[in-house]
Amino acid sequence: MVHPLDGAQLKLARADIHLNAIKTAIQEFVGPDPDLIPGEFDRAAHQYVFRAQRDSRSPTWISPAIGDCVHNLRAALDYLVWELVGGASGGGTTSTEFPIFTDPLQYTREAPRKIRGVPRAAEAAFKALQPFYGPNSDPFHPDWRDPEREPLAFLRDLERWDKHRSLNLTEDQVSAELVGFEQLGILVSPHPAVLPGRFERGTVLARAEVPLGRPNVEVYLRATYDVTFGRHGPADGEPVLQTLTSIRQEVAGRVLPVIAQFLPTD
Repeated sequence: MVHPLDGAQLKLARADIHLNAIKTAIQEFVGPDPDLIPGEFDRAAHQYVFRAQRDSRSPTWISPAIGDCVHNLRAALDYLVWELVGGASGGGTTSTEFPIFTDPLQYTREAPRKIRGVPRAAEAAFKALQPFYGPNSDPFHPDWRDPEREPLAFLRDLERWDKHRSLNLTEDQVSAELVGFEQLGILVSPHPAVLPGRFERGTVLARAEVPLGRPNVEVYLRATYDVTFGRHGPADGEPVLQTLTSIRQEVAGRVLPVIAQFLPTD
């Protein structure tokens, strides 16, 4: 017997296949342990130089899997609306879809067309799920977060970008910590420096000036890698795996239970 949630659950299952593939690829690239990069002492400049020990992957290396993942997550949401407006009996239209807006005024203007035909009781639920809703409607609220950086907003933008403009590109993010400088009487920040970009083996990642340089002292740069969405695109600078996982959790853990209560049970 067909259940109204079957379509959404099927799309979630397909999204999970691609999400797991992305997870495996990133974990294989990043590795379980940080790189410990030895410092090369530059006598002329009185500084230690730290060079990348690996090459970045192509910016498109997991783009197809990202696209498939976000397409299926987005489709899972659209299936819910389709079922609410009687999609099986032809109640939906080409404009029927799950609305995602970060601007409440734009939501008021455009969302009714997207959810036309849903039960009246469900209309308020759609609004309450929007990135702009609740504390996010007031920038002075202590729990305010930028609606544009919410999971559903990322889903909307990543899917649109892949569908209409370009692949979602990635780049490396290196969290770098200096190690061993206490031997030189130098205190270093306990907070890692974040270095985004794409690197080739031998690229200088960091320099540390030591005016009274002691080339015989071994120091290191502890480099921990992650893969983020590229700058100049949606979710720029956000970790790919963490972002897609949070979107998946939002869709399956928050949106589906809220909307499912309005679906027909017969």
